[in-house]
Amino acid sequence: MNKTWYRAAPGVEWVNGARVPDDGRVQLTAFEASYDLSLGRISPEPGDEEAPATPSKARGRAAKVVE
Repeated sequence: MNKTWYRAAPGVEWVNGARVPDDGRVQLTAFEASYDLSLGRISPEPGDEEAPATPSKARGRAAKVVE
């Protein structure tokens, strides 16, 4: 999973169950950040958008269509 840098709001000491470093920056996946983002406790750092996921190759064989 890709991780993105977020900046904790002033006064926020804990994000995703971990103490926020002195610089206020935390690196989280979109899932890890979702709760704190919804509360406005963190915000994405400008210029550090998450890279788009690359499509994975399909595994196995395609299903046969029976008519």
